[in-house]
Amino acid sequence: MKPEQLLALMEETATKAGVEVRYDSLDCDDLRVKDGICRFGDRLILFIHKSRSATQRVEIIRSALRGRDLTGIYLKPAVRMLLEEREED
Repeated sequence: MKPEQLLALMEETATKAGVEVRYDSLDCDDLRVKDGICRFGDRLILFIHKSRSATQRVEIIRSALRGRDLTGIYLKPAVRMLLEEREED
């Protein structure tokens, strides 16, 4: 499966899990800002730097979803396999 196709599946899964995925420029003059998930009130937003490749975006979403309860959410086989894979050290 192409990275762009997997990315679309991961974004869909994140949305179903209640995580909004945003691609923005995270560059700040004096601050070092990293990709990551934030809570704003009752919303969860995953910020990803817009310059990241599709493969990098998939990995960032994967990391964010690993800590979420996905019970009751249908995971397409490619997404399930990705989430169940061990993280490489």
